[in-house]
Amino acid sequence: MFNKKLFIIYLVIINLIISVCLSTNVFAAAAGIYTTPTLAVDATGSLWVYVGTGDKTDPAGSEATDTFYAIRDSDFSSTYTENNLENITSTSSYANDPGKHGWFLRFGGRERCLAEPLITDQKVYITSYTPAAGSSGCDTSGVAKLYIIDYLTGGGEVGTGVRSEVIGSGVPSAPVVSVNPVTGSYDIYVSTSNATAGTDAHTFKATDPSAVNTPSRNQIYWHDMRVK
Repeated sequence: MFNKKLFIIYLVIINLIISVCLSTNVFAAAAGIYTTPTLAVDATGSLWVYVGTGDKTDPAGSEATDTFYAIRDSDFSSTYTENNLENITSTSSYANDPGKHGWFLRFGGRERCLAEPLITDQKVYITSYTPAAGSSGCDTSGVAKLYIIDYLTGGGEVGTGVRSEVIGSGVPSAPVVSVNPVTGSYDIYVSTSNATAGTDAHTFKATDPSAVNTPSRNQIYWHDMRVK
């Protein structure tokens, strides 16, 4: 097995139970994970793993209800399930309950996560796709959303609690951050497979009122020791 302290991650797919692995299985999800997890470290040194479920090989297909997970891995040995996490779908945030190891958000309807999340400025940026009613196969007419939430609590915009906004039509890309090297301010961009109605625009620039411009605590990269 691989040394999890080197943050080496690979995905194991067995009978639609997919685990994020860091030398041992960290989490077992009931639906398929097809994207790369994103890592962060909190102020206590605990490793957090962020990943969503959704079959990117069949974006408009029907499948089990999908979910976004934030897993706090504090012991480098346990394998967690949803029972170890707090469901914050209908609550404002995760209160860092010592009896829980993170949180999850349940998507509604056919909404699913088809791209890896981005962590920057103490927030996790997540894109999701909801196929249009009656669509199937490679039909990509549907709704693209961007979630902007606190990377530890899962809370939404301060004051309103809003977590997501519709950003266009079609399958969205993973969020991309562009940082100004002089001021430290940044912008978040997402592209969609369909142009915005009435325009030729495929790229959305997020408006984030909660930007605090703090140094990133997420892992910039990792080295997969299986690749020589």
